[in-house]
Amino acid sequence: MKRILYIVLILLSVQTYAQNYTIPDSVKRILFLGNSITYNGKYISFIDAYLTVKYPQRNFEIINLGLPSETVSGLSEPNHAGGKFPRPVLQERLERALTNIKPDLIFACYGMNDGIYLPFDDDRFQKFKDGIKQLHEQVLATGAPIVHITPPVYDPRKGEAYANVLDLYSDWLISSRYSMKWDVLDLHGPMKKFLEDRRLVDTAFLFAKDGVHPNDLDWPQKTWDERGASFEGCAIE
Repeated sequence: MKRILYIVLILLSVQTYAQNYTIPDSVKRILFLGNSITYNGKYISFIDAYLTVKYPQRNFEIINLGLPSETVSGLSEPNHAGGKFPRPVLQERLERALTNIKPDLIFACYGMNDGIYLPFDDDRFQKFKDGIKQLHEQVLATGAPIVHITPPVYDPRKGEAYANVLDLYSDWLISSRYSMKWDVLDLHGPMKKFLEDRRLVDTAFLFAKDGVHPNDLDWPQKTWDERGASFEGCAIE
């Protein structure tokens, strides 16, 4: 349990690194959209547990509609899934999801798949931005607020070029806080710094064996005791 609580605090440190977000009093049903990292549900279960502790009287309904391989850019590799099918695109199902679920608040985490694991390209970047803007506008049209989450870090040991792509995608999302007054929580920045810091003392440390999907952290007890204090006080308002 102690290890799980520290993981929750690490993920919720996003709030202090990025932007405090206060959940409106009217919110009951929270929808999460994203790719396979969201579909996996780990970070959502941590947030759910945290909200249960912080708001014991509110009874949030958490709905996870993450879909593996999904993008907002509409891009796909020619050989995706061995050539069996292209990557799904959120826009194909977004209207149905919003109409049927009627969420009070949406969290969306995209970017990891949107550059289709290739070096940076202006056209691909523009398609990502266009897809995020379309998502944002379509959600706001329902009257519900949306919070964007920057994509998790891509391990540079799997490819520095694509790690840089996600740096740029995340930077653009963060800049939209100021240019477009969006609510954006930065997961990418804290994960990148934590990965770099850990590798200074443990060169074999991995967030994700495949470079994409974060694993459960399993550090020695001494490491937990050393790291725990630095994450105290992190919370969703």
